[in-house]
Amino acid sequence: MKMSRIPAVPQDWASPAPHPLALRYVRAPGSMNRLRLGWAARTVAVMIMGIALVTMLGLSACAPSGASTNSSKTPTATALAGLPRAETVVLQDPLTSDTGLWPQGQACAIQADGYHITGRLNNVSTGVLCVPTALLDVTDFTASVQFQETQGVVEILPSGEARTRPCGLLFRGSDQSNFYGFGITTDGDVYVIKEVNGKLGGLGDHPVLHNVAAVRRGTKTVNTLTVRAAGTHFDFYVNDVLVDQVDDSNFQMGFVGLEVDPGESATFANFSLAVPTLEPVSTPPAPPTGVVTLQDTLTAANHSSGWYSNGDAYFRSDGYHFNGWGDALAPTDALRDATISVRVKQSQGPGRLPFGIEFRVTPEFDSYAFAIDNAGHAYFLKWLGRGEEFIIAAASNPAIQSGLNVSNVLEVRASGSHFVFLVNGVAVGQVDDTTYSSGRVGLLNNEHMEVVFTNLRVTTPA
Repeated sequence: MKMSRIPAVPQDWASPAPHPLALRYVRAPGSMNRLRLGWAARTVAVMIMGIALVTMLGLSACAPSGASTNSSKTPTATALAGLPRAETVVLQDPLTSDTGLWPQGQACAIQADGYHITGRLNNVSTGVLCVPTALLDVTDFTASVQFQETQGVVEILPSGEARTRPCGLLFRGSDQSNFYGFGITTDGDVYVIKEVNGKLGGLGDHPVLHNVAAVRRGTKTVNTLTVRAAGTHFDFYVNDVLVDQVDDSNFQMGFVGLEVDPGESATFANFSLAVPTLEPVSTPPAPPTGVVTLQDTLTAANHSSGWYSNGDAYFRSDGYHFNGWGDALAPTDALRDATISVRVKQSQGPGRLPFGIEFRVTPEFDSYAFAIDNAGHAYFLKWLGRGEEFIIAAASNPAIQSGLNVSNVLEVRASGSHFVFLVNGVAVGQVDDTTYSSGRVGLLNNEHMEVVFTNLRVTTPA
């Protein structure tokens, strides 16, 4: 079993000598303490310890050579169009009641009208980034949020021009020095930026668009931001109007979060995140045949040797109880083609956090995973060499039994680079991926949760 390597850090920090551009990363208690520094936990491990982040406001002074910060480009007045790919919404939150998904504290609080985030505390201006607890890293996605700036700050640029600072979304972020950003100001400016290894610059050749007609100006005016990411291509919408398109290959995956610049305050509402839908299966696959290489009830009276067992993972009469985040490898050799099934039941903990089967686990603990959450979603996940877990695709299916203390049977059928996923005998999706050719089998759980696993079966071709 692999355990978290995140160092213990305080929930809220203030640097010894507060930097005017310091980012204050806010999180829910205990959230994102992930193994292998997955999700935005990598950010927790770095940002909370007080390392400064140059946020969007610094772009005008830090634009890359040759990049205009006063672009005359006219945004395309194109309405938000449908995607060529199907998508599944994995997180949708009005942000008007505490669902336990978002951090709350001095800098951010959920109220009846939305999620209030302030970048000014105790007369100190600090940028604030908030990431939902249940949000896995994503690669291709559509993210959208409404917000209104309730307190603005005027920034005097080196040219002497006075402009307000932006608020908005950060995405594909991995730490305090690597991310993309999309924000708007109350003056009607649109910022599309990136920071690579601590160097802030524009995303594309026009990092700032001034006086964009799609932006509703003024404080306490509601705007909707939408980002669509597909590989290296990004579309940016304000109030469902396409305002920019950019291609960039610096970041392939990362967290999505809400950001306000130092000194500003904003109220966010109606956050949504959608990812590509698992490809449907038109013809149900044939039942597995071959050699049963492992059949394990995972009960106290009858389980195979070689399993991890201690205070947070143990065998009982009803199965293998797994508490908290981690994965436990089954006593199998590395496998290529295999059919893997197990019965799972979440007995306690929050929703929207995936648990299930890991497969093709390499010696470096990179792997694939097929998982569900207790809200009825199925996920295909991947670990990469830097210890990053992210969603490739997801699906909602009535075959998945939702809620606590209900059982579902998960099944993976892996043949070469083709994988078919079933829940309770119903095919919920399929994927082709060539990253990992073989590896071990494991069971995956998430933090603050207890999941009971029973009846693990692994079949390989004869």
